[in-house]
Amino acid sequence: MRVNWEISDSLSFTSITDWRTSDLIYQQDVDGIGAPLFVDLIPELPLALFFDGPTYFFQPAVTDDTFSQEFRFNGSTANLDWFVGASYFTEDVAEESQFSWPLTIDLDTLIGGGGVHTVLTPDNPSRTVVNGDNTSVGVYTDLAWQVSDRVTLTGGLRWTRDKKEFCSTNYDPTFGIVPLLGPDTGGEAICDSKSWSKVTPRVVASFDANDDVMLYASFAQGYKGGGYNTTVQGSGDFGTEPPFSLNVFDPENSNAYELGMKSTLLGGGMQFNVAAYYTDYQDFQLLDTDLSLTITNIGDVTSKGAEAEVVWVPSGLTGLTLAGYVAYNKSRIKAPGFSIDGSVLPQAPEWSTGATARYQWTLGDAGDLAAFAGYNWVDDVIHDVNGIRYPQGSYGILDASLQYIHNGGRWNLTLSGYNLTDQEYVMIAADPLGLGLATNNRNTPRTVMLLLGVTLGDL
Repeated sequence: MRVNWEISDSLSFTSITDWRTSDLIYQQDVDGIGAPLFVDLIPELPLALFFDGPTYFFQPAVTDDTFSQEFRFNGSTANLDWFVGASYFTEDVAEESQFSWPLTIDLDTLIGGGGVHTVLTPDNPSRTVVNGDNTSVGVYTDLAWQVSDRVTLTGGLRWTRDKKEFCSTNYDPTFGIVPLLGPDTGGEAICDSKSWSKVTPRVVASFDANDDVMLYASFAQGYKGGGYNTTVQGSGDFGTEPPFSLNVFDPENSNAYELGMKSTLLGGGMQFNVAAYYTDYQDFQLLDTDLSLTITNIGDVTSKGAEAEVVWVPSGLTGLTLAGYVAYNKSRIKAPGFSIDGSVLPQAPEWSTGATARYQWTLGDAGDLAAFAGYNWVDDVIHDVNGIRYPQGSYGILDASLQYIHNGGRWNLTLSGYNLTDQEYVMIAADPLGLGLATNNRNTPRTVMLLLGVTLGDL
């Protein structure tokens, strides 16, 4: 629910209220093998795994309820635009994850007694049950001061406080031999709570070089709250003994610098923008997709680059719009003493570029026809932080559409095509079991759609 109140010509009030609830359950056949397969895990020991598509699965069930409320006042004077606001967010989340991977364990041979057990079956899976209560409060303000006809100074400040309460209970039926989801807590819920707060500023200086060109420089601090992973950590040589603790990750902070230009050229027929940036992250949060699927603070990360974009409406061709962009990014992880030191970030292409063209022409009383084509290309990326596994080569995606718009805009019919060249690439690659068995989530193949749009009520 959004409420806007124009208190006066120079003062307004906005309230935004949001409530959401969701329930999710899905089952994933992780090994991708449809037929049963017997594998000796360690030939010298009586440990045997049975791969079986119907029974080897990962199944999470998640319920999530959130509520947020924001209040904001916007005001202005002759040379000052400002706003102040406050926000509140709360979340109640619960999840139960199950892992089945039929395993035969001969404890008589391993430890001299205990019998032979078949575990990690659908009736006796490895399970983790978690519950979390999260709250976040923010207070913020932003002021833009028109120093002169050409110079504007903007300053902003935000205070954020996050509090997270988390409990995790883990059930491991493998006697600690293969703790897929962590050590067995014996039915005990391992709980903890933490709070973080941060004040983050923002400053921007802009200069109108003339009526068509604006130059700017900005600095902003960023903050992302900490939290808990679902896995439990144990003690002892193998991390399976009590006392147990939760796997916590710390907040991430950043300092971002940017220089840029925004311009209108060719008598208003072209927009050209360019920017260069440098961002320094501290305690960068990265999802480790191997085995643990946990978020970890990997250290410091730097990201720098430049971007340029252009939109051109040729004066001699009414109805034609051309656009294009190019972006360069170079990221580096700084973690001295660790193997990932000097690596690039996963899924962070060094180069990316694209172009679009749209042409709309009238059919007289019959309506309008619009044709669109767009091509986007991205450079090589990696999918794991070590940078040596799961590489993805560069690729490009071609989209196009043809749209008929009925006279008056009451309805339209669109024939659209996505990935017309049927390019295949990997969006996510991971080895959640740590056995060198990569799970690849691939992109959507060539897709053609016919869409009908209808406008109800007055136009």
